[in-house]
Amino acid sequence: MSPSLQLLSYLSEIPTVRLIVVVGGIDDQIPSLPPSSDGVQIISYSKLLNQGRSNIQPFCPPKPEDVATICYTSGTTGTPKGAVLTHENFISNVAGATIGEKFNPSDVYISYLPLAHIYERTNQVMTVYFGIAVGFFQGDNLKLMDDLAALRPTVFCSVPRLYNRIYAGIINAVKTSGGLKEKLFNVAYNAKRQALLH
Repeated sequence: MSPSLQLLSYLSEIPTVRLIVVVGGIDDQIPSLPPSSDGVQIISYSKLLNQGRSNIQPFCPPKPEDVATICYTSGTTGTPKGAVLTHENFISNVAGATIGEKFNPSDVYISYLPLAHIYERTNQVMTVYFGIAVGFFQGDNLKLMDDLAALRPTVFCSVPRLYNRIYAGIINAVKTSGGLKEKLFNVAYNAKRQALLH
């Protein structure tokens, strides 16, 4: 049995399926639905696109007060609560980010925080606004340094705890290297710090 027919055999176990879109292949080679699949439609992706082109709907942009997302709190102080965030919330956060920093399409952003975190979601909107390239870390903290080396991000937004860990690791490595390496690091670090402060 072909993989597509095998998938179709599970239709009776998923009563909520109403539409199956077949991507790839030739339109006249779309498999038929089993007899038990009443109310389910199967269509090729190309036909779906044509239906959309022939049924253009007017653009309906969201209003600032419309809900953009519901973000849930961590629940550390009780039951997690849904925080309703509007489009205006998101845009004001992104606008706030533009006050202190100017980003451009040559920047690279590494997405490290979970997308359930509102800070990360806002940062994703910011990357779209500025046209910044986005790379996602592998999800393994032990491989984060590999991801940083591969992506070479110019923008890395995270929480203070991670920055403190990275800083402690760097300082420890510098101190254990000692001698000339430690002196060179301190000179470079202090010069960069002064440049950032002035």
